[in-house]
Amino acid sequence: MAAIINQLSSIARDLGALNLAMRDISLSGTDLQTLEEIAANLKDIIVVIESKTGLRKRPWMEQAWKDSEPHRLKAQSIIATVLSGGRLRNPAVFRRNMKLIYRGSPQSEFDSKDTKWRRSVVQKRCSRIQQLSPDGIVSWAIAYPPTTWGPCFMPNEIFDCLVEDIEPRDRKNWPDAVCQTLSRLKDGELQGCYGLEQLVHDLENPSQQNEFTDHDMPVQAVQTAPRNPDDENRVMKHMFTNAPSTMVMQLPQPFRAAVQNSALWKWERSHGYGTTACVATLFPKDETQDVSFTIWVGHNDGYRLNDIYGVKHALSS
Repeated sequence: MAAIINQLSSIARDLGALNLAMRDISLSGTDLQTLEEIAANLKDIIVVIESKTGLRKRPWMEQAWKDSEPHRLKAQSIIATVLSGGRLRNPAVFRRNMKLIYRGSPQSEFDSKDTKWRRSVVQKRCSRIQQLSPDGIVSWAIAYPPTTWGPCFMPNEIFDCLVEDIEPRDRKNWPDAVCQTLSRLKDGELQGCYGLEQLVHDLENPSQQNEFTDHDMPVQAVQTAPRNPDDENRVMKHMFTNAPSTMVMQLPQPFRAAVQNSALWKWERSHGYGTTACVATLFPKDETQDVSFTIWVGHNDGYRLNDIYGVKHALSS
């Protein structure tokens, strides 16, 4: 498969060059007929590629988004009521959800094949919910009772829409009952659950990384004759990666969407990983040299980012 993808990549690059060359040439009737046949063949190839990547599912996703609207509106109303009222609307639902998300549903050796299938789907959905931000997990546990998001009641495409929509755009000031309930679960029925411990910690210690101002930055000594970094011999000392996947939601646009369109991000999510290698930092051995910050984005998004920031072509291999 890798060889086929490499061939297609090479063909795509050649077609890009031919596209520019064709703009200023005149074509005869025979040439046009030949081009029509080539175009038809290319369209067939595009259909196959889109079917492999899932792009042809977009109309279904749009329909699922419309079908999920009543659920989304109801969830927004419930969350708004909890925030404005300063109390949990249904503490029992919240507790059951948290236990299900972090402990899963109980299993039995007498479970039927259908029951095992339902449990496996629920477990995958629990893993997906755990990848949300702390506020996203709490929002889900408040808004959707466990009986509503099982596979028998909610199709996968609806669940996907709701999970994407539930992620808050800003930090939430939850009622005291939320943290108190979570703390009691952490010290009681869910004692030893690292995921819940991390959730409680994050809610009690909200990240300050987006609140830095210029005066928070350390003052650096001014170099009178700075060297050209391109002329330096850089040797890597440390590499840092595998950040929590929820970190991606804190990236500004257009970087956030570009990362989520990358093949690496989609592969990690399909395997239920709670971390992502889409963001990495490289530290050189020489502490006077700059650190490289790298993000993985979708192929086409890379070109769009080039256009947005006016990046110029500098090197090819």
